Amino acid sequence: MNITNDRLKYDLYEYKLEIKITETKRLLVEGRDDLRFFSRLISEFKAHDRHVLIDTAQDLEGGFSEVRGNREKIEFVCSILDEECWEKFVAFVDREFRGFERDNVIQDIFPEHKVNKGLVWSRGHSVENYFFDVAVLRESFKDLIPISWFDKVIDIFDRIIVEALKLACALSLTGNEIQQFKVIKRTIHWKFIEVSSLHVKLSQDKWRDELINRGQQDFATSVSILEKYISWREKLENVDLKTLQWLCHGHIGMTVLWAVYTQCLRIAFPTDETQELKTLIGKMEGIGEEIRFQSFTGSLTRKALQNKCEYPKEVIELLGLSTL
Repeated sequence: MNITNDRLKYDLYEYKLEIKITETKRLLVEGRDDLRFFSRLISEFKAHDRHVLIDTAQDLEGGFSEVRGNREKIEFVCSILDEECWEKFVAFVDREFRGFERDNVIQDIFPEHKVNKGLVWSRGHSVENYFFDVAVLRESFKDLIPISWFDKVIDIFDRIIVEALKLACALSLTGNEIQQFKVIKRTIHWKFIEVSSLHVKLSQDKWRDELINRGQQDFATSVSILEKYISWREKLENVDLKTLQWLCHGHIGMTVLWAVYTQCLRIAFPTDETQELKTLIGKMEGIGEEIRFQSFTGSLTRKALQNKCEYPKEVIELLGLSTL
C-alpha cells in the first residue's frame, strides 16, 4: 500500500486537475507532523491493495492569492472542488480553537469530529491532542524509565493529569490571547512547574523571569502575560478532562505534559538523588520533539486498533479503509 506521494509541488489549479484525473484516493493534510501521523495510522489499518496518496499543503504553491496558512490553503482547495472529486479526496485540518465557548463558561460546542463532505476537522486543536488520552500517555511514558520505577511515577501522574492539562490549557489560551505561542512554548521547563501528589502549579516568579530572559519580553509585558495566565487558569478550574484534552494547544500541551512527567519522576524518589536518576532526567530532556511525536503516534495507533481511544476514524472511513 502506497501512502505517500513523491512530494511533487503543485500550484492550486494543477492540484485540482490532479485530483480530478487520478483514481487513487488522496488525503491532504497541513504539514509534516500530520503526514507522519497519518502515514503511521493508515499503514496499520487493513487496506489490502488499496492505495492512498498523502499530500501536504506545504507542497501547494501558487494560485492562492491572499490565502496564507496551510489550513486556509486546504479549506480553499475544498471550496473549489467539483462534486465528483469527493469520492476520492479527503482533507484534514487543525480545528485550532474553533468551536470552543471561551467567553463565559468554557465548553466544547462540537463534541465530535466536524465533517463537511470530505473535509474533517481534528477533534482537538491539532493531531497532538489525540495523545492526551490517559491510556495513550501511560503507554508512551512506560518505555522511558525502568519498569521497577514506572508504577510509582505513573500513579502520581494519573492523579494530577487533570491539573496538568489545566496548566497546559491556561498557557495555551494565554498564547492565543497574545498571539505568541512560540514565546509560551520556549519558556516552559520542568524547573518552573511545581508538582505534588494532588496539584500542579506554575512557579509564577520563575516563569515571569524566564519570559524576560528566554522569551525576550520586557518586564511590563511579562507581568501582563502572567496576569493573563492567572485569569485563564481561574476560568479553567471546573472544566472537565475531555474538554481540556481537546482545547489545549497541541505543541504546548506536549511540552507541559513532558515537563510534568519529569517532575513526577523527581518527586516519586525525593531522597534518591542518585546518578541513575540524574542520568534518566537528562535522557528525558535530551529526547527531541520528533522522537516524542513518533513514540506517541505509535502508542495512539496501537490503542486505535483496539478501539480504546479517540482517533480520526472518519478520515479512515472516508478513505475506504477498514476500522476495527
